[in-house]
Amino acid sequence: MPLKLLVVDDEPHVLKSMERILREHASLFTVQTVANGTDALALISGDKEGEYFCVISDLRMPDMNGIELLDKIRQVNVNIIRILVSGKLTLESTVQAVNQGRVWHVIEKPYEKEEISNIVISAYETFMCSRRKDAMTRETIEGAILILHDLLVLNNPMAYGMTLRIHNIVRHLLPLLPINAKDMADAAARLCYAGCNTIPNTIIKKITLQEELTEDEQALLNTIPELSGKLVSRIPSLNMASEMIARQNKPYSDVRHPSDTLEADIHLGGDLLYCAIAFDRWLVRGLKPPKAIEWLRTYEGPYNPDILNVLHMVRFPSHYERGVEISLSDLKNGMRLAQNIHDRRGVLLACVGQEVTPATRMNLLKHLVTDGIHDVVLVDPYQFVDAGDTQA
Repeated sequence: MPLKLLVVDDEPHVLKSMERILREHASLFTVQTVANGTDALALISGDKEGEYFCVISDLRMPDMNGIELLDKIRQVNVNIIRILVSGKLTLESTVQAVNQGRVWHVIEKPYEKEEISNIVISAYETFMCSRRKDAMTRETIEGAILILHDLLVLNNPMAYGMTLRIHNIVRHLLPLLPINAKDMADAAARLCYAGCNTIPNTIIKKITLQEELTEDEQALLNTIPELSGKLVSRIPSLNMASEMIARQNKPYSDVRHPSDTLEADIHLGGDLLYCAIAFDRWLVRGLKPPKAIEWLRTYEGPYNPDILNVLHMVRFPSHYERGVEISLSDLKNGMRLAQNIHDRRGVLLACVGQEVTPATRMNLLKHLVTDGIHDVVLVDPYQFVDAGDTQA
């Protein structure tokens, strides 16, 4: 995907000059020009693929000045490098550019061709370095999440099954909610029961079967958000997700309205987990989604009304209902189980909602031979397997 640099200036000759200066870097990026801030903001807001790496804006323009524009661009995409150009720089305007627009560089007119070229190349290198760092961070986070999942599968497979179901609900709701840190909310859902490694499987089983807990068991269950949050907080870059997890047992309160965007996202992420956990509980007990939503609205809560409203707009995972019967030997990567699978001693081998992997299939086939488990299992009929899927 070729990167783009956007130049914003209300003077046509300045735009043409910038295009000529930067033409020599065509192998690295393309240059796009617009004459006003409104058009520039529309382009950046519509950039879903992250093609723009830098915006160079003049300070004085009729519809909005460069500082206002760069500040709005920062709110849309904080990763875009922002450069301000001005012929009449004052100390006041420079301080405002740094404090409000968080500009990366300020260029004073008149400027030399070589100066512009060097600054833009430096911006390009800075952006690419940041992109590589972000990619490494994402890989590190994903690896840490998978390790915690593996531990949960070994120590508390029923909790792992609950995690998969809750994540499936959350990932359906996230695109419909006004939360900026969607990646953090997604990670929080994937790790909301990470602390269950220390919780006996019997407690999770009681929850699933609607059995009453003793006072000691309930007290232990209440520690899950704190345990999970502390565990996740040790993963670099997941502090925000850990705070969402720590709030997952806290009922919604309409009197709190955090003005800070970061704090608002943490509250909404916690509200989302709180609602998804309760919603999953009622679906597992056999309620259809509309009835479960009605129950949450009427008899439980309080839950965030915005989340309850979008619940009606989503087709939920079908593994809450009876799936399609299939032989273990016909399982393929990417299929999702619609039932728990136990060995003859009652030990859970795979849980409802779990995605089939080569390791899952190999383990079940092994137990088919050694333990004589049932050869027919239920899978989600609405899950699709890639055409290129092969048996491992």
